[in-house]
Amino acid sequence: MPEVKVRKLSSEFGIAFTGDQSVAGVPSFGSLGEEFAKKLNLSQLGVGDQAGQTVWFGIKGLLPGKAPIRIEALRGNELLLFVTVDGNTATARDALQRVWQVALEVARNAYPGVYDDPTLEKVEALGKPFVSTIAIVELPATFEQIFPNIGILYKTALSGLQKRGLLVQPPAYHVSVDLATSVGAGPTTFKLQIEPRLNSDLGDRVFWSQSPLSSDEHLDMLEAIAKAAK
Repeated sequence: MPEVKVRKLSSEFGIAFTGDQSVAGVPSFGSLGEEFAKKLNLSQLGVGDQAGQTVWFGIKGLLPGKAPIRIEALRGNELLLFVTVDGNTATARDALQRVWQVALEVARNAYPGVYDDPTLEKVEALGKPFVSTIAIVELPATFEQIFPNIGILYKTALSGLQKRGLLVQPPAYHVSVDLATSVGAGPTTFKLQIEPRLNSDLGDRVFWSQSPLSSDEHLDMLEAIAKAAK
């Protein structure tokens, strides 16, 4: 029987393109962006600057079909494209391909003959995929039981501040590991984190977590943590 009870699961799937892919820049082109947003039922589509690069972003969309997919967020430019969905990595992967097909359709309609290359059909063939997962889960152990040494630090700091009347609010506590990866043009840092949900106390068993792993890998990691705490 699973040790981990999933309360909410969000997954990201993206592609760091090998070379520029102008199709992925279509959503930033005025009326073409409006057409793209309409086809994906996005509640908002905007364009901004990130690290000196033009990046478009969309939020709250719905991919129609026999198995509709709710899009939480979209972001991209000619260098990368990624989607975040309510669901697992497989769902996010499917969503990215369907989003790509919409962008390709809009580009082909606007520029006949320019994007007819059949190698453009599969977005995963155009670069290096990357994933991440955010999960809110209930575990069979408290933060102190899972990370006993951190629990000692927390209680020591809490006690010392309380004695001196210096504590404004209980300190936040979490575990975070920075992981350097090769996504995109250069090194990118992803965080692996786990912490009790916001405004909870040390005895709470509901946790927020994120990692640059697939949803299956992420939940397997949490299962291993839960079993090790017994």
